Amino acid sequence: MCESSVWLQYPDGRTEKIADDVMIVTQEGPEVVLRWFLAEPRRVAGRIYQVDAIRHIITLDVSESPTLSAVQTEITSSPIDAGVDHSHVHPHPH
Repeated sequence: MCESSVWLQYPDGRTEKIADDVMIVTQEGPEVVLRWFLAEPRRVAGRIYQVDAIRHIITLDVSESPTLSAVQTEITSSPIDAGVDHSHVHPHPH
């Protein structure tokens, strides 16, 4: 299968991985919806910034997202990406 990891890109240039094994990503107004196989979708305030189909990486721009922290908390506590380490910020993979 071709799942992707999802990264947030902050205004200061930092990036943070928030999810693995995402199958479908759609932009719905001011939010991006992440979908997994047999799991509830999750919403992130922001916009799709870049899709790297070769590396299976989707980057979301959250520079204009005042509600990010509340949405991010919901995502990081999700059992879907329980294997993702959210304890630190990673350099962007590009």
